[in-house]
Amino acid sequence: MAINKLALGGAAAMGTATAGIGGAYLLKADDGRYIHELIKEDPTLELLTSKNVTDSDWKASWEKYRNENQSHEKDPWGIKDWKSLKSQADGNAPSDLLDRCEANSKKRVVDRRDPLYLEVVKWCVKDKRVEASSLLASDNKELLTSGTTASDSAWTTVWDTYWKDFKDTDSNPWGIGNWASLKTNKGTSAPTDFISKCASEAKVLILSKEDPVYKNLSKYCTKNKQSG
Repeated sequence: MAINKLALGGAAAMGTATAGIGGAYLLKADDGRYIHELIKEDPTLELLTSKNVTDSDWKASWEKYRNENQSHEKDPWGIKDWKSLKSQADGNAPSDLLDRCEANSKKRVVDRRDPLYLEVVKWCVKDKRVEASSLLASDNKELLTSGTTASDSAWTTVWDTYWKDFKDTDSNPWGIGNWASLKTNKGTSAPTDFISKCASEAKVLILSKEDPVYKNLSKYCTKNKQSG
């Protein structure tokens, strides 16, 4: 009888241990956040959900995936027919990529540093931001470029605006070189630094016209668009 009790006690202990292990496993499985939730919280990202393999966003994502893994015999997500697909440039996204993106976006990760999250962001999303200069046309503005001479009135007008905004302050937000001297003598042409800054700011990715980058670009680097 004592043996039976001992056996039962051992079985109970094993059951408790198993439950403990199972409980820990379940707790771990429920830990973290869904990848698609983390993506949704980032205003710059949008998870691709279209089922159309010819969609331009999917084609771009597939090209990125293919180019990054082309030299590998096996790809990280195990896309079907990888050996033949990896050498086919500019093709439609395989449906398997769409399926993997959907499945992986529904998995949990601890945070945004998780390798799977980073892979989903690389291969399954589009950046909602656009180059700041791409919004100028809707405001009837045209970006000034280095193709226009620095002494042209278009450049000297916007340079004068920047100079007047900051000449009586300790601020030089665009880091224009030789600013201490320029504050007292702005010259007859827009400085090279100023023109270069306009070119770089034009390429900055932004979400909307409310971004300070866009407001400054529109103010200091444009002229009114010619009609016709």
